[in-house]
Amino acid sequence: MKSYAKINLSLDVVSKREDGYHNIASIMQRIDIYDEMEIEKSEKFNFDSDMELPEENTVTKAYRVLTEYMERDLPVSVKLHKNIPTGAGLAGGSANAATLFEEINRIYDLNLSTDDLRKLGVKVGADVPFMIGGETALCEGIGDLITDLDINFSKLKALIINPGFEISSKEVYSQMNIRDERIDFKSLEMSLKNGNLTEISKYLRNDMENVVFKKYKEVENIKEELLKHTQSALMSGSGSTVYGLFDNEDDLKKAYDKFKKLYKNTYMVNLI
Repeated sequence: MKSYAKINLSLDVVSKREDGYHNIASIMQRIDIYDEMEIEKSEKFNFDSDMELPEENTVTKAYRVLTEYMERDLPVSVKLHKNIPTGAGLAGGSANAATLFEEINRIYDLNLSTDDLRKLGVKVGADVPFMIGGETALCEGIGDLITDLDINFSKLKALIINPGFEISSKEVYSQMNIRDERIDFKSLEMSLKNGNLTEISKYLRNDMENVVFKKYKEVENIKEELLKHTQSALMSGSGSTVYGLFDNEDDLKKAYDKFKKLYKNTYMVNLI
């Protein structure tokens, strides 16, 4: 099954919480880059990945959270083939956790609702609730307050550029300064619905860029170069991926050809 990535169509870091986390607001959008997962019933839980991962990872953590909630073992065999770059702001690990939740819920007939699974998902990671059933949504709180949005992205495609190195979200959050001005998400939503890149560009903002660009100049350079091809470019999440939105296939292809020569993790994607 396909475990899809996401990008952030603006990310507002609203405040720091007493528990050390941050309240955010972000429109998250699923894209058609995906990891591949095979999940089937077995006699005991087994997880195999073609990429070396820590013993405690989002998949093993999701399995533990779900079995503790259900108060019983739900043994499955999991095979993961990674395509989504890691530490990239694309929520690949969160997508894998979400897929595990959804598939175990299905094959064991647990009858847990999307809301039930999203409440469990936040115990694994802030992006996991959206990745459970999410397509386009305004995510608030620590990512656990989700308002699904109805936006047709038939006019737009995206170019994804990942420079090939990881950035720690925890490190970026630790250096954040909270801005006073909030992002106008209502206007952003309307501009996304209209597919007008000029309007969209007015409301695209990622508060993590300032922190990341200071330490990782290459990420800033990618965005600056991408802005020569589209009005609408932004870093996704805490980086290191940068994306651009396009409404013209020729412009998209020209930008793809340029960046693909420089970065192997360059993709033309649909917003789905």
